[in-house]
Amino acid sequence: MTSTGIVKGGLKNGECEGKGQQDSYAGTNWMLAQCRRSCREQYHDEPLPKIIQTYGGLEDHIVDVFGFKMPICPENGGFATDGRQTILHLMALNEDQPAWVPKFTEVGFEKIKIPGDVYKMLLKEYERVKPSMVVEGCAKAVINCEQIMDDDECSLTSS
Repeated sequence: MTSTGIVKGGLKNGECEGKGQQDSYAGTNWMLAQCRRSCREQYHDEPLPKIIQTYGGLEDHIVDVFGFKMPICPENGGFATDGRQTILHLMALNEDQPAWVPKFTEVGFEKIKIPGDVYKMLLKEYERVKPSMVVEGCAKAVINCEQIMDDDECSLTSS
């Protein structure tokens, strides 16, 4: 593999889909984090297999469940390989979870008032730990590291 993420000699045997790997999901995640450009070239005129769609496709960005484009390649402000593997794994989990996580209500979730006794208990614990609270660091491939900017287009920025 070259430093640009292209596999010398190309890909021929379904490597981008994790074929030949004991765990096709882990194999796909690794290939899409390492060899994204080679995989994109392999499928440039073909429909993407479902497993590659599950990992967000082959562009230099992914689109999250809210419709925001998130750059994932270093050339466009994204991640190094480890960060790409993490964010692609989270993408696949979000894509597959509805099939195996039951709904809590008929509508999926329900916003209700916190019962008074529960709120008092939470508030008491919050006040107890408040003096020792610190601002968390932001690892870019971790959820809650970006803020939604309500500008003309609505975009994301690192917090």
